[in-house]
Amino acid sequence: MTIPQEVKSIILSLQKAGFEAYIVGGCVRDFLRSIEPNDWDVTTNAKPEEIKEIFPDSFYENKFLTVTVHTKAKKENVKEVEAESSEEAPKEAEATDQSPKEE
Repeated sequence: MTIPQEVKSIILSLQKAGFEAYIVGGCVRDFLRSIEPNDWDVTTNAKPEEIKEIFPDSFYENKFLTVTVHTKAKKENVKEVEAESSEEAPKEAEATDQSPKEE
């Protein structure tokens, strides 16, 4: 089993721009177990805005610093690769107590 070229390309593009980039998450676990990952995740020290500069067709609209990078892959599990910024999430994105508050 090998890491898909699309994932390698994302990592190399981030590294060429001066950032660190690593494969993370369940795809690593699956890869090590010789199971085809359902999806691929990359972590980087680039901020979401910096990721979008490198990948202009990417999608970022969430509080969790995750940018979806679109690839031209035919395989479904690498059509979109999530690049997650390791920068600290804004305070409103931090986990909060979901229990009702007394007024």
